Amino acid sequence: MVDPGRLRLLALIERHGSLTAAAHALRLTPAAVTQQGARAERPRGATLTAAGALLASHGRTVEEASDKAEAELAALLGHLALRLRIGTFKAAALHLLPPALTALRHRHPDADVSVVDVASGRGADRISAGRLDLTVVESRGTPLAPPPHIRAHPLLLVRDRETQ
Repeated sequence: MVDPGRLRLLALIERHGSLTAAAHALRLTPAAVTQQGARAERPRGATLTAAGALLASHGRTVEEASDKAEAELAALLGHLALRLRIGTFKAAALHLLPPALTALRHRHPDADVSVVDVASGRGADRISAGRLDLTVVESRGTPLAPPPHIRAHPLLLVRDRETQ
């Protein structure tokens, strides 16, 4: 079976003319590439055999597909990094979020921000399910106890007028 990584390596050797340059393109040391099964080059460079050239042509296809996949993934992750889904209760949506969202818009005008009404007890469940990125909750007297994979940060402490 032909290893796609070796095909890509052959294509890079063909393109750059040496194992050292191919290793550099892969961000590896020549020794690391050699350990992966490539033969060490002579100081004058590397010349592929007919079989190596044939496999290198397939390696170019693998490399192009890999580069395309990398670019598409980077674009997707860049878009996801600019997405923020917030769950909150009505009073927080009206009084706490507007200044924060305005500041966010100034820093990241392309951000995709959505705010949905969520009961305080349901926010952590929606974060765990991947439907929200953060939630603003109200806690009266009982400290929050989110699941271990969710961090809680107090935003505002309000004292009841009766206890003051």
